Amino acid sequence: MAVRDEVYVAACSDYEEKRVEECIRRMIQDQGGAEVFLKKGKNVVIKPNLLMARAPEAATTTHPAVVKAVCRVFQEQGARVTIADSPGGVYNKTALSKVYRFTGMERVSQETGAFLNWDFSSRKRRFQGVKQRNFDIIAPIAQARGFAYIGGHPMASKEKGGFDNADAALFEGACYILTPTPSTPAAVVDGMKELAAQLGCARLSFASPEQMKELLGAENVVVR
Repeated sequence: MAVRDEVYVAACSDYEEKRVEECIRRMIQDQGGAEVFLKKGKNVVIKPNLLMARAPEAATTTHPAVVKAVCRVFQEQGARVTIADSPGGVYNKTALSKVYRFTGMERVSQETGAFLNWDFSSRKRRFQGVKQRNFDIIAPIAQARGFAYIGGHPMASKEKGGFDNADAALFEGACYILTPTPSTPAAVVDGMKELAAQLGCARLSFASPEQMKELLGAENVVVR
């Protein structure tokens, strides 16, 4: 059964956890069951509209009882569930920690074992929109849809650019630096190792994104 492109609305008298979970289970079952949503894999990301650090009673964000129920349903099917969103304003660990705490997501994570997202990187995606076509998709959403990302830079360059100055042996003997995140799949890292070897790089090193910025900054100063 294919997932239907419909909005499902069901009434629930309050946010008492048992009633909310019964309602969520009924809604998902009417869509064909949780397994329908897991056909492409068992990575599930819940985006609970974490606009800002407000208590659930303010009704700004999705109530934690709803998020908790959804976590339970998919975890029963063996899914790895991550709670993720990019709130308005600053998007870093300090700001997101406050949002998770105020909105009740921190407690949901503790009670269900669902993961809270701490990866602040994003991926560029292009869609056929009317006014906007290029979007930044936060890492956990991209990963749940099968995209993987790893930053890197071969430490080789020339003082002159342009096609006429291209050099097929530019990377031979060079060092290739990779900046994987904690969520980067091992298979992606292995693939980049193979690519670096095919380019002729003699050594592969690893660094954090912050270290990489410092290294490239120093390199630019030397070149100039």
